[in-house]
Amino acid sequence: MLHTPKILSLPMDPRLLVKEECLKKAAEILQEGKLDRLSEQEIARELYFHAVMYYLCLRLRPYLHLRHIMERADPIDLSDDGDTAFRTFCYKILWRLPGHIKTGSVT
Repeated sequence: MLHTPKILSLPMDPRLLVKEECLKKAAEILQEGKLDRLSEQEIARELYFHAVMYYLCLRLRPYLHLRHIMERADPIDLSDDGDTAFRTFCYKILWRLPGHIKTGSVT
């Protein structure tokens, strides 16, 4: 039997700069059955990574040409099949860094 992965596309949201908000959103995604092959932690880490990259690029945009990174970060496309091993590794590393980003500093 062939598995067709579920795919979910979410708009960027500055609340995703807070890890606890990412965990809440991940739990909501799983409870609603929008994805079912990823763990809550895997989803939360990917949401957080996308948000950090997007808002970091937004802040640096006047100084660097970062439109291509912003376009890849927003919307956040999640798939039940997960992501590449390298990207998953990056998500884990960023998630494990201490602290959080202040949402007021990105607007």
